Amino acid sequence: MNGRNVNFLVFSPLVKVIRMVDADWKPSMGFVYGEIKVTKEEIIKSLGGNEKHYKRIIDFINTKMKIRLDSNLHLTSYLSNPYHHYKDPQLQYDPDVMDAVFDFFDKLLRGDLVMQRQVVTIDLPKYKKKVDRFSCDFVIKHCKVNDADFDPASWWGLFGGTIPHLTKIAMRILSLTTSSSGCERNWSTFEGVHTKKRNRLETRKFNNLVYVQFNANLMEKKQKEKR
Repeated sequence: MNGRNVNFLVFSPLVKVIRMVDADWKPSMGFVYGEIKVTKEEIIKSLGGNEKHYKRIIDFINTKMKIRLDSNLHLTSYLSNPYHHYKDPQLQYDPDVMDAVFDFFDKLLRGDLVMQRQVVTIDLPKYKKKVDRFSCDFVIKHCKVNDADFDPASWWGLFGGTIPHLTKIAMRILSLTTSSSGCERNWSTFEGVHTKKRNRLETRKFNNLVYVQFNANLMEKKQKEKR
């Protein structure tokens, strides 16, 4: 296997993750940890399972992930994403994931023992065990494919009515992004509005101009996509 083939096998799965994280079409918080896990498995498989070939690469990825992409929030989002939860029956038994989930809810609901008990001991087990509404074929089919139409936060909004407290939390964290690209594009709009000739704009008018220009660009982009 020459160097060119190795580079393709290693970087192709990583590029897919980067594109997903940097995309605007849906929030990526619920996907980033699971997709990186899949990426590492693909790299190991593509290199023939030879530890000598893949160890350095996997160690490098793990080092870059440490603290940045394996926090309690990332792991809770990973479990909360029905696409990963239904795809991997063993996910709910992963001790690292469950420790992170319990730590997450402990910090999020600290001081509210009633809500902690409701979310952790009643709502979460129903989702993990796929009981009640979560066992319906209709519900399961709606999270089988990770395509442009699938949004895990919307899935919870549609099917999580039996456990509203956990649903509210899941929708919030699964609506988060994992990239600053959106902010950077907004900063570029600010730079275009705040020029040397227009540096005395009042804050309110300045924000309104940026809001209008940013959304006008967004509408134009959506129209181009439709065409």
